[in-house]
Amino acid sequence: MEIINENNVIKRKKDMVTWLAVFLFILITFLELVIVVWIPMHLRSASMWEKESAFQEMIEIEDLLRANFSSYARKCKGTAEGEITIIRICLDDYARYIRTYGSDLSRNQIRDIYQDIQEFEKIFFRMKKENLFYTVKESIDREKYMEYLASDCGIEPLEKASQKKETTPENEERKTGQHNK
Repeated sequence: MEIINENNVIKRKKDMVTWLAVFLFILITFLELVIVVWIPMHLRSASMWEKESAFQEMIEIEDLLRANFSSYARKCKGTAEGEITIIRICLDDYARYIRTYGSDLSRNQIRDIYQDIQEFEKIFFRMKKENLFYTVKESIDREKYMEYLASDCGIEPLEKASQKKETTPENEERKTGQHNK
């Protein structure tokens, strides 16, 4: 049995191919380590920037809506002004919440708030373009109401009573101007 020792090792000549193989081995090992370490860090960083950009966009739209509703409120009166005031109060509450807890918000919370703000944006454009508000301006048809009350009380409706008065013999005489004596 032969024992391998220093003297029995085959000596290789150090040429260009050997140096290239060693260099490529070290390069590939280094790149694998970079991929293992750098890609997860980069993905975390990208997701962080995604969260930050969504957060900034949410704040920008929210501030723009607050300004738009404030300027639009000056043009409205009555119930429309009340609706806009309620929306402005909600947007102010969102602004305070974002200012206080903005750094602690998760992606899901940012998405939920962003969706709510988009709903306010839809409301604003509907109010501005179509002049549609949630409060319906209703009017009461008094005659139908009076007929309903009269029928419940057993009283003849006003129209029928006024028609009877017009058709009495005295009214007929007044209309024609003739008296029967």
